[in-house]
Amino acid sequence: MLDQDTARALVTIADETGARLALVGDRHQLPAVGRGGVLDLAAHWAGPDARLTLDNVHRFADPDYAKLSLAMRSPENPEAVLDLLVQRGQIVVHSDEASRTAALADDAAATGALVVADTREQVADLNQAIRERLVTAGQVDDSRVLITDSGERIGVGDQVATQLNDYDLGVANRDIWVVTGVRDDGTVHAARLAAQEAAKYEPYVEPRHLDHYDDPAPVSRRRPEPIPTFSRRPGAGPGIGF
Repeated sequence: MLDQDTARALVTIADETGARLALVGDRHQLPAVGRGGVLDLAAHWAGPDARLTLDNVHRFADPDYAKLSLAMRSPENPEAVLDLLVQRGQIVVHSDEASRTAALADDAAATGALVVADTREQVADLNQAIRERLVTAGQVDDSRVLITDSGERIGVGDQVATQLNDYDLGVANRDIWVVTGVRDDGTVHAARLAAQEAAKYEPYVEPRHLDHYDDPAPVSRRRPEPIPTFSRRPGAGPGIGF
């Protein structure tokens, strides 16, 4: 994913120092964020002896899929490639959006699989559907909840991500937490997954900063020990917020 400006700087340094520059990459993968096409330009201008195409697949144990992976990189017969992927069960085509959401929610709630969607609306629909299944399974408590400005219900067992944070407390943007308690006064307690720490969020933390994490995997509601408690107090700056 090398952009043209960076490539030009590298070529300039190589020319000035007499170094040899070797570019290795895949022209069929995602382009650079900036102006791309560097490998295409290099392949076009380099002589036959200065470019090499790797065509042997070593990363797949299944030889049939290895062959199919090469076909996926080719613009020829995309319909046939899709049909083969469907036959192998690696692509599932649903009759409508509702059935697709239901199937993804069933799988994610049962296995904790990561679900990736195109739009925020799809993410919201999937989060709601998966949460309903986790509530039914007893993995999320819906009896006492905090309701966000967007209408999402957040209770014990839900995964959330922080968006407004006090960095002095070691809370980073998009840190992932598991809600461990919701009090009558609106205080939310949450345990950070990665560091096994916990945080306390007072009622004046605006609910709009508390959003469901887009990976709705089922989580344990066990309260980790030891638990340092971080509190946001009035007048203490931005504080920890969701």
